[in-house]
Amino acid sequence: MKTLHQCPAPGCLTRIQSHEAFCRSHWQVLPSPLKKAILEAWRNQGPMSEAHVAAMDAAIKSLSGRATPPTPPNLRPLPSGV
Repeated sequence: MKTLHQCPAPGCLTRIQSHEAFCRSHWQVLPSPLKKAILEAWRNQGPMSEAHVAAMDAAIKSLSGRATPPTPPNLRPLPSGV
């Protein structure tokens, strides 16, 4: 069974797989340097490392105040209890 969690972007309710940092809509609007920092920290130091948490925090801050992109129909939140 796949482990899902909520996209950490402010206001986003999309459920994503455990190996994903953000939903597709939010990942696409992140600046390339932030994407690179997230991926490098994940690969080199692991999830929840200090570098990874710092990169994720910077990405979340960059998304704050932005309108949440529409969620594609195939990525809509799961019903409660699933």
